[in-house]
Amino acid sequence: MSQKLRLKVIWRKNLLGFAVEQVLSTHSQNLTPYYFWPRTKIWEQLKAELETKLWLQKKDKNHLLNLVSDIIKLWQQHRTNDDLENVKSRFPDTTFNTIRSI
Repeated sequence: MSQKLRLKVIWRKNLLGFAVEQVLSTHSQNLTPYYFWPRTKIWEQLKAELETKLWLQKKDKNHLLNLVSDIIKLWQQHRTNDDLENVKSRFPDTTFNTIRSI
């Protein structure tokens, strides 16, 4: 059974939400809850959560954490939904959502 990890992002003007899901050949499942930035220290929380997943490879964990950092930097520059299509094209393996209320 093949698997991969996917970063899920909630993109809002005032916050970002991040979660990780495992995509298996027939379905997907959440590996982490959503963590919200700038309300919490997202990078540290996600790192701690991923460290509990002993079966994940270090390179996969690092890749996800680097994606989080890159997306936060872009969000700080381009917070509107109008810019989201451009951001999505830079992160094709990431799922973006613009949920209206949280």
